[in-house]
Amino acid sequence: MHRLVVTLAAYIRHTLEFGSSTNQDRVLDCPRHLEHTNLGDIMLAHSTFILFFQLLHQKLLSHVLRAPMSFFDRNPMGRILNRFSNDMDQLDHKIPDAFLEVLSCFGDTVAALLVVIIALRPFGLGFGIISPFVVFCGLVQFLYLPCSRQARRLDAVTRSPLLSNFGETAASSIGVTVVRAFGRTDEFTAAADRLTDQNAVHSFLRFASNRWLDVQLTVS
Repeated sequence: MHRLVVTLAAYIRHTLEFGSSTNQDRVLDCPRHLEHTNLGDIMLAHSTFILFFQLLHQKLLSHVLRAPMSFFDRNPMGRILNRFSNDMDQLDHKIPDAFLEVLSCFGDTVAALLVVIIALRPFGLGFGIISPFVVFCGLVQFLYLPCSRQARRLDAVTRSPLLSNFGETAASSIGVTVVRAFGRTDEFTAAADRLTDQNAVHSFLRFASNRWLDVQLTVS
């Protein structure tokens, strides 16, 4: 975190010097050093995330293996599989990259706002230009977060019966044999298609909300 503050300070200094200094060759070398200062932090963050998620997976597996039979009666197999598949995938791949991206975007935003305030301070226009931008970002966040939260919840809810159906039929040799023996292949295939379509609707909604936010922030 302290390196992030140092990097932001160096970036602001570089931006201000680039606008006023005539020795541009010396100033343009500054960002190259900033990239190397962040390399150690990125490697340390990824190593920390890997160790943390390994410990979390071990604890989750240990609790499930030691759970009483009543736990499996209350929780369907699809919900348990969802914890070990989709949720762990989110933790292993999405959260570390998202955390570093949020931290980087936050630092860039703070640096840009400080540069605008310092550059326009003699004219008294710094806060006047930034205030509408802050209000717009707050409004977008107010509209986006509830929609994204509900879309993720519905995606997880509809994924659970899909995984349960897959575990009972396609992932089990006994299940496939029983379904074929009784001639119910078409019925189970239609049920799997219906569950897949239900989950795809909410997955598309989550994807569309993310693209909407991207377009709004890009246009603004």
